[in-house]
Amino acid sequence: MRAVGLRNCDLETFGAYREAMEATSGIRFTELHPYRGDPFPDPAEIDVLLVGGTPDAAYEADQHPYLNAEIDFLREVVARQIPTLGICCGAQLLALVLGGEVESASDREIGSYDVQLTAAGRASDILRGMPSVLPVFHWHADTFSVPPGAELLITGSPCRNQMYQSGVNFGVQFHLETSAAEAQAWATAYEEELTAARGPGIDIGAEASLYEIDRLRFAAVLVANLLRLAASPN
Repeated sequence: MRAVGLRNCDLETFGAYREAMEATSGIRFTELHPYRGDPFPDPAEIDVLLVGGTPDAAYEADQHPYLNAEIDFLREVVARQIPTLGICCGAQLLALVLGGEVESASDREIGSYDVQLTAAGRASDILRGMPSVLPVFHWHADTFSVPPGAELLITGSPCRNQMYQSGVNFGVQFHLETSAAEAQAWATAYEEELTAARGPGIDIGAEASLYEIDRLRFAAVLVANLLRLAASPN
């Protein structure tokens, strides 16, 4: 089975998602960097797709040619019903393709939060083995609407829409895959954004380390569920 990850930022990795993919027997994981000019693969040769985050806004794709091209690619992926997991801005790009909307959030979410599974989330195979309250990491200023016909699987506060499902397409606003060390690297790189959202003196690395083991374990569970879905006959 071939899994592809579209990484949209040099700083933001697939972290524990990639580790879980590469640790799974029979999975060949390829990471591509469209923002560097990597060509998109043939959708016919993909079994599972991950779409990563970026500070670039999904609703400003016209200002970022690689995002415009990625949206076109995602339309092909969705039409072929290839199981896809969009992460943060990746979830927002996927939401746009599915007919949803993306806009600036009323409150930025930066740091460690708890989110809650909805009734639909508790019934969904993609979240099998997950607790009803999930510790996650956030770094985003935008939010997506739940696309038409999709279900809200996870909710939270201040941003209500945290995870949706539309067929075999899934979008997560939060990060399970991000280690405390990577979270600290984001805090260093995006210091002004962190200070504007949370004030000075916030130790994001320490905050992200509190539930790091649980987060990374749940990231592996999510990947296992996604791969199980991809392997199931249609």
